[in-house]
Amino acid sequence: MIPRTDATRSRLDLAHRIVGIYAENSDLVAAGCCGSVARGTADDQSDLDLYLFWKRPQRDAFETAPTESIGGRRFIFTGIDENGDGLEQIFVEDTKVDIAHELLSSQDELTREVVQRHEISVEGFKNLAAMSELVPLRGDSEIKRLRDQALAYPEALAEQALQAFLHFPPLALLEMCRERRDAVGFADVLLRICAQSIACVAALNRRYFHPEAEQKGALDVLERCSAKPPRLGDTLQELLRDPDANRVAELRADLLELIAAVERAHPSVPTDRVRWLLDFRFDGSGGLSTEQVRSRLDVEPKA
Repeated sequence: MIPRTDATRSRLDLAHRIVGIYAENSDLVAAGCCGSVARGTADDQSDLDLYLFWKRPQRDAFETAPTESIGGRRFIFTGIDENGDGLEQIFVEDTKVDIAHELLSSQDELTREVVQRHEISVEGFKNLAAMSELVPLRGDSEIKRLRDQALAYPEALAEQALQAFLHFPPLALLEMCRERRDAVGFADVLLRICAQSIACVAALNRRYFHPEAEQKGALDVLERCSAKPPRLGDTLQELLRDPDANRVAELRADLLELIAAVERAHPSVPTDRVRWLLDFRFDGSGGLSTEQVRSRLDVEPKA
C-alpha cells in the first residue's frame, strides 16, 4: 500500500533484506523505516533510513558489517556505545543506507523526555519526527506503539516549542544585505528565517521540526503541514532562488499571518517582541530607549 514510486518499492525490498539479516540475532525486537521511503515519495537519489531496536546493547556484534553478505559496503560505523546506540552507513549498489541502532528502553525514555516532560532538543525532535512516520519491517506491534507515542504530540509541547522558536532576525537585515550585494549575508539571514518559520508552522501542526537541525527537507515539512500561511513556501523559495526578487514585503505579510495564527491557537505565547522585530529599522529605534532596543535584540551592553 505504501509504494507510490519504483524507487520506494525497490528500497522497501532492500530494507526487508537488510532487516532479515539482523533478525538472525534474537535480541532484535523491532525494525522500521522512515523518511521518503516511509512516505512513498523516494526517488533514485533517496537514502534508505532504518531504525533497529534491541533488547540489550550489541557492543561487539557488528565489528564485521552483517550486510557484506548482500554486497553492502560500510563506510561509517560509530560503534555501539554503552547505551546501545550506534550508526552504520552503507552502500548497497547505488543506494545509501543509514542504520540506526537503539535500545528499545532508550527510545521509550527519549519519547518520555519530549512528549511527557516537554523537553525541546535537536536530538529529541529529530528522533520523534522519524518515529512518527515509522513503517514496520519487524515487530509490527512495537513499531505501532512507538509511532503512536510520537504522534501523541500534546498541546503543552506545542506551546513550549512556539515559545522557543517564534523569533526571527529583523527583515531590515535582508534589505541591508541586498543593498550591499552581500549574497552570503542575505542567504544566512533568509535561511534562519526559513528554519524558524517552518519550526513554528510544524509546532502549530503538531509536527517535530527543530530549527537547529539539518535543514534538508525543511520545505517538504512545510508542504505537509495544513495549517500555515498559504504563500509562505513559495515566498521563501522565490527569495532563495533570486535574492533580488522584491519579495521581502510578501515575506513580512506571510510572517505576520503566521504570528496571528500562533496568537489564535496559543494566546499565552508572547508575540510583541517578534512583531516589533519584523519592522525594526537600523536608521532609528522607533522611540525606544537604548536599553529597550538591546533587550529586544538580545544585545549585551559592552563592558
